[in-house]
Amino acid sequence: MAERRGYIADMPAPVPGKNPLNELYSAWVITVNTNSAKREVIRPFREAWEHIRENMTDFMVGRPGGTILPDGIREKHSFERGPLYHKIHLHSNLVAHTTGLVYIDPFKIKEYVDNYIKESVPTFKGSYVNLKIVRNFNATKYIEEYLEKDQPFRELV
Repeated sequence: MAERRGYIADMPAPVPGKNPLNELYSAWVITVNTNSAKREVIRPFREAWEHIRENMTDFMVGRPGGTILPDGIREKHSFERGPLYHKIHLHSNLVAHTTGLVYIDPFKIKEYVDNYIKESVPTFKGSYVNLKIVRNFNATKYIEEYLEKDQPFRELV
């Protein structure tokens, strides 16, 4: 089995003099591919993703003491059938507003999706999960907030 990553031990050490539980946004682009073109995979795949979306905190790890803030987790996704091999997959954009650094555990997502689909489709072989961190999300968010703060002033000019 592949090496498990995304755990607290793998997180970067806190920077001395900075609060490791600062408020920030963490963003990811997630792809989950079923590696299957079978129609009977679609319904359980959608149901599995709905469960993951509703319980995303169960699929995340973070620093002790960190929390997900009230505006919490925003997620958009789309299910697709690939153009060449017609494999059923989804693309998701997920943003978590937290205190402290947060990781998503791709192994938990894969395990849940695989087990859920196999209950309905016993011949299902397994999925593939790919996560990409959107590294400049916080900078972009803070720039947008800074630019928006002066809106009433701009109307006067």
